[in-house]
Amino acid sequence: MASVTALTILLGFFAAFCNLDLLDQATAPHTPHGGGVLAGVATSAFAPAVLVTFGLTILLLVAHLRALAGANAGGDDGAGGPFLVRRLTKATVLAAVAALLASSVLRLAAGGYLGGADDVG
Repeated sequence: MASVTALTILLGFFAAFCNLDLLDQATAPHTPHGGGVLAGVATSAFAPAVLVTFGLTILLLVAHLRALAGANAGGDDGAGGPFLVRRLTKATVLAAVAALLASSVLRLAAGGYLGGADDVG
């Protein structure tokens, strides 16, 4: 269980931090968006998805560390224990996937205007 939680924490931080540059560009008022309805939905869902991913990842990290400290001390799990960690793990994975999907749709719909792999060279 601990390895799944640790990987989820890494996934959450990856999804939040790799989209910081896109978050700045996607929320700019002059950003050209093509692709119709799908791009509009991705644009409106992107910023909240990244922020929720970051917040849930931090909460998961704290809950996981508290659960580990409680297990090492031999005390009770307090504050929800493993149940809270499992729920936060699921929520963090869903938020990270939503953020990564929204960023992928934005990059595809913008036709290279938002950066990414096209900027190299």
